[in-house]
Amino acid sequence: MRMLKHVRSLLEPLNRAAREENTSSRIRRIIVLALPLCVGLSAPSMAANTLTITTPTFAKSAIVPTPVQTECQLPEKLASFIENYAPKKGFDAVQVSDRSGSGKVLVVEITDLIGTGGGAWSGSKAVTISGKLMEGDKTIGSFIGRRTSGGGLYGGFKGTCSILGRCVKALGKDIGTWLEAPSTDSRIGEFK
Repeated sequence: MRMLKHVRSLLEPLNRAAREENTSSRIRRIIVLALPLCVGLSAPSMAANTLTITTPTFAKSAIVPTPVQTECQLPEKLASFIENYAPKKGFDAVQVSDRSGSGKVLVVEITDLIGTGGGAWSGSKAVTISGKLMEGDKTIGSFIGRRTSGGGLYGGFKGTCSILGRCVKALGKDIGTWLEAPSTDSRIGEFK
């Protein structure tokens, strides 16, 4: 998104020239001058801030009710929320299903979940996660975190997946904040 704004700002003289119906030679001259500048300035900065987010998984030790696993799509939602909040912290986030890609890679695992059926009537719901930020084979940061919710206002009218969705949204925001200054053995969310 930043690169697009940067390119637009550099090409503004071209747009202005086209609106003023200047000669085509002037337009060509602006393109020839602006294009290398756009490519040269934006490519290195974009590569430096790229964050690859692997789709989170459930830990083998996590006991997750089958309906929650099949219906709630928590790993996909969590990855999506992280992808949403990472740009606000200066990263160009890219979501992938496996640990591929160069640069910084975020690996997150759902380690525990309290989410019995019955919505808010069956009690609060909670999601616990752990994660690490990798660069190559080196771990440059790690965290654990938990968020609990009873559903908020009108929680009694919300289902289990909706309430768990609130938990992973809050965790996605917590991870986004943690990305500002990642460190090892960090505690996020309710574990702060």
